[in-house]
Amino acid sequence: MLFLNKFVLLFTALHVFISDASPTPAAKSKPTVLVVCGAWHQPIHYTLFTALLEAAGYPVVIQANPSLNSSTPKTASTTNDANFVRNSLLLPLIAQGKEVLVVMHSYGGIVGAAAAYGLSKTELKTTKGYTGGGVVGLIHLTTFLTPNGASLLSQLPGQMYPSWQYVDNSTGQITPLTPKQIFYADVPPPLDQWAINALKLQSKDSFDTPSGPPAWAEPAFDGRRAYIHCLQDQAIVIQGQDAFVAASGVKWTVTSLNSSHTAFLSEPIKLTAMVISLLAGFTPS
Repeated sequence: MLFLNKFVLLFTALHVFISDASPTPAAKSKPTVLVVCGAWHQPIHYTLFTALLEAAGYPVVIQANPSLNSSTPKTASTTNDANFVRNSLLLPLIAQGKEVLVVMHSYGGIVGAAAAYGLSKTELKTTKGYTGGGVVGLIHLTTFLTPNGASLLSQLPGQMYPSWQYVDNSTGQITPLTPKQIFYADVPPPLDQWAINALKLQSKDSFDTPSGPPAWAEPAFDGRRAYIHCLQDQAIVIQGQDAFVAASGVKWTVTSLNSSHTAFLSEPIKLTAMVISLLAGFTPS
């Protein structure tokens, strides 16, 4: 019954959205959307959102970060995650001549920003004379924004793990203790419990290892970077989201959803429409 209800919700969302979003046969090829997952979350959590993007004609690529549910969590790192996204997902798409929009969630903002560094379509065209694909925009959904060399842990108050995270130093894994409150406060049942059941362990070292230089800091992404605030977020509270944007030192297109940390579950239609609208407003590459 739980899975049946989930797919009924998915079908309903698609039915509402597809009539306005379906591409015409003559439409220009649309960018591929690369979704970079947040901590503890796996690609299946983003199904409502990615299915709506695909229904609107946008190819989607999404894979779990290596630090998720790792069999060797003590060898995981932010850099390993970023290298995986860059080498296994982004570069092959660019080599195929694809334009790529990178959409990142939570911890995925650190990973995706490092992975996309130096890969903007504008920069590839200018510095390497490359006329094929490249990254055409960055959208951060309630993400961390870490400068080069900083870790996620270094961005937390007091550089301490919050009380809702259980850190098992013996295994090197972190577990969220109150996911309903922190992640899914506005996600309706039974979808909320399904999402909780689908959570996986997260490597501690992915939180306390340094990140690489972020793509959002590059001038090539001026006019092509956006931050979506989630106003009811309890994982990265709105004050923290505001602080990240303010401290970044670059100009963002900023918008918001009145949602919890997981707008892709509680507001998938609004989120999809917002992402498409932001992409349309980006400076052409």
